[in-house]
Amino acid sequence: MALPGALPMRLKFLPADDSREAAFRAAVQLGPSAMLVADDANEDGHFAGLIDCDAQRQPMSSADVVEDALNFHDAPPRLVHRLIERKVRKTDSFHLLESGLKALLKFSALPQADRSRLMLVGPPAAGKTTLIGKLAARGTTPVARVLTTDIDRPGGVEQLAEFLAVLGIDPEKIDLMAPDVSVPATGPLLIDTAGLDAADAEGFAAMGRLAAVTGAEPVLVIPAILDAGEARIFAQSALAIGAKRVVVTRLDIARRLGALLAAADAGLAIAGGSVTQHFAFGLKPLSATVLTNHILELAITKQS
Repeated sequence: MALPGALPMRLKFLPADDSREAAFRAAVQLGPSAMLVADDANEDGHFAGLIDCDAQRQPMSSADVVEDALNFHDAPPRLVHRLIERKVRKTDSFHLLESGLKALLKFSALPQADRSRLMLVGPPAAGKTTLIGKLAARGTTPVARVLTTDIDRPGGVEQLAEFLAVLGIDPEKIDLMAPDVSVPATGPLLIDTAGLDAADAEGFAAMGRLAAVTGAEPVLVIPAILDAGEARIFAQSALAIGAKRVVVTRLDIARRLGALLAAADAGLAIAGGSVTQHFAFGLKPLSATVLTNHILELAITKQS
């Protein structure tokens, strides 16, 4: 029963690790009138009590919501600061983040593989070989030539050959250590490469030479689960050999998108994402709007 003179209120419990997270979740789910009044814990974890009340409101601002979401994703501090400090008219958290991503990051889809020459570079197990299959299946006709430098890893060539068999493509091996690398001079081309360490200057230099010889555009491929700091180093190494774009894989299992944000903040354009290993499904376009949805949804639904 309400006390005399009490204002109408609604009690709601939201799962949260701490009161800061509870306030963030309340601001997104209940609106600006949500106010944290207590927190408690049981054997299943922490649960914050929140009250929805029009009086004495102490809401989180849109900027606070966006900042908390980006910090949850381990976004680069510089990017967070630049986005929050932008001079924009008052708006909700979604449009604040969306407009900031549009203004501060670059987005550029990959060209059709049957009309381009692309070379995928990145860490081991990033999904480059699977992505080659996805790219080869794009467009009106399959790509005729696929090369691979991943000839020392057991099963590397066989895995690629299995992906491409349905398209009638037989991948060709290429040895980066050979004094004269024989590469087709013209026509569409896809190149799969062996995994590299982020700081492997010699390895990236070899990829740069191959890109120059073939006229192929290096494209960085990173898994969404990669550490954000490592992703930035990979992006810087890829930029040094002429890369302009980044593709992120394993979006279906990633809980944080800091790796993609770090690579994009370093200067690479976001070209798309891979959600499944089945190459027939292709790449998912990642616009500022789609990325904003991912960032906020993952931050809101995180579990303890």
